[in-house]
Amino acid sequence: MHFTTSVLLTLLSMPQLFRAKPLHQYNPRQVAYMPCPTGIYGIAQCCAVGILGLADLDCDSPPAAPRNATDFLTICAASGREAQCCAIPIAGQSLLCTDPPSARR
Repeated sequence: MHFTTSVLLTLLSMPQLFRAKPLHQYNPRQVAYMPCPTGIYGIAQCCAVGILGLADLDCDSPPAAPRNATDFLTICAASGREAQCCAIPIAGQSLLCTDPPSARR
């Protein structure tokens, strides 16, 4: 009797498992904006001085997280700097930088 009751309750509760809603649904608008492509030039920086497009001195991370390409350019321009995608900066100096994909013509 106890076994039959247990089996019956188990079978009755199974449809509830299949009707459960997922905890989080994918929303494409929630994907974070990546200002720079992955790879060697993957670090977003706001740089003050560029030397022949190779070395950028006095670079910092953007003070706010950019929401889109225009926002990245605007955030850096507000501090008198240019938006750049750089290799790993050392002591605030980025030796290899390029314009972000959004700024290329």
